[in-house]
Amino acid sequence: MFCLLRENQIKPNKEIYILDWSRADVKSRAKSTISHNYWKTVFVSLLMLIFTDGTIIQVCASLDDELRKIAKGVIAQEYEYGRLDIKVVIVLIILGVSALLVFLLANFLLDVFMKNPLEVGTKRFMVKTASALTADENGMIADIAYAFDHNYTNVVKVLFFKDLYCALWSLLLVVPGIYKRYQYRMVAYILGENPSISREKAFSISKEMMKGQIWKMFLFDLSFIPWHILGTCTIGIAEVLYVQPYVNIAKANLYREIREIYYLNKEMEEYKNELHNLNS
Repeated sequence: MFCLLRENQIKPNKEIYILDWSRADVKSRAKSTISHNYWKTVFVSLLMLIFTDGTIIQVCASLDDELRKIAKGVIAQEYEYGRLDIKVVIVLIILGVSALLVFLLANFLLDVFMKNPLEVGTKRFMVKTASALTADENGMIADIAYAFDHNYTNVVKVLFFKDLYCALWSLLLVVPGIYKRYQYRMVAYILGENPSISREKAFSISKEMMKGQIWKMFLFDLSFIPWHILGTCTIGIAEVLYVQPYVNIAKANLYREIREIYYLNKEMEEYKNELHNLNS
């Protein structure tokens, strides 16, 4: 949505258009966009759900819990029959600690070297699909592997530091951690368009884009809660076939809107500086 502002301080009678976004407009366009590339969007959204939303991690955690239950069961049985051996307990403790360490290491490696690059690829797919004017411009399944053969090392490094900074801020308090996650939310989208961008530049652009947008985006995210409830009520069927594709395309649309605001404001600032230099 566009709103018209008059900037008399810059130049008399000069009208300047400043882009703003509407939650209803962003979501409405997302609903109409899904049908243009439906099955591919469903497939990529399912991959996002599995790899980037923690499904694999939850499976690993469940396996770890099962191993602990087995170990407790063995100890309880041995104790019940009076055959509890301290050596058995020590071995089970060592096995439990080893399983936990392996799980944590696997989780870390999966996040850094697989999940994060896949996130960049899926974000690229969603932005291309959201902005496509023709079928040929839609996102392709191959886009999800984009980061693996486009400056993979830099993508891994930038997203590793993003996750690290968010985690460190979360150690202080919950709210600062959430705030930082919103500040760096656009980093993966930025890498999807420019995988060679430096960490400093990606962080700086993301923070600039999110200035004045965090509260609106927080409310935007909350507005999807009823849809996720619907997905849960249908045993995940609606979540996979509609809710996730809809949410992902809506977020890609929002990125495009905020990106336009960022570049328009940047042009405005350059214009003001130019006029200031001419008048000085």
